[in-house]
Amino acid sequence: MAKAIRVAMKLWASLYGEVLNSRRRNILSQFYPEYLSLLDDPKLLECGDHLFGPRFMSQLNSHARVQMTLNDIRPVETIPARSQHRNTDEQQKPANANNSGSYRATTISTGVVG
Repeated sequence: MAKAIRVAMKLWASLYGEVLNSRRRNILSQFYPEYLSLLDDPKLLECGDHLFGPRFMSQLNSHARVQMTLNDIRPVETIPARSQHRNTDEQQKPANANNSGSYRATTISTGVVG
């Protein structure tokens, strides 16, 4: 009987770990897909009762700060492909005329998701 309980507990723990990993990947892919690689580090996922622990959130915040710094250095100069063929006036504007020097920024909440 004790052996059957141990086997059941091992199976439950394995399944629970897979469900947690699936939930983390699903949440992160919907809100911050560019940071999915953080899920590959098992040290960051030692969370206790939280889905994303303090180590993970700290690493996520530091990656986001680096990305914001890079975005501040490099302005976004993208024009959607469809808008290039609407009329000739829009085609003659410079690439950054519509966004007038605006920069793309990523914001991340510093709270721990549980």
